[in-house]
Amino acid sequence: MNVMKLTNKGQFTLSKPFLKHMCAKPGDQVVVTKLMGNAVKIQPKTNFMPLNILQGCIEVNTNYSDDAIQNAIMAAYVKSGISGLEGE
Repeated sequence: MNVMKLTNKGQFTLSKPFLKHMCAKPGDQVVVTKLMGNAVKIQPKTNFMPLNILQGCIEVNTNYSDDAIQNAIMAAYVKSGISGLEGE
């Protein structure tokens, strides 16, 4: 757990490891979502998710066809709960 201090303006700074984990860089927009209780979720505003989030979801097999690879990627997105579409 990391503890961050709020400024007088109610702002805080995410450290570089968090920004790297989110694949965010200076100038990017982030989406802040209220969750149950007093929790919030912070994520980059993007129409795609980096493929490294799917690491370990796809079985390694060098005999995959292009269609099989696409199907495996889509199945991994669904399994991970990622739709890639805004508004869902």
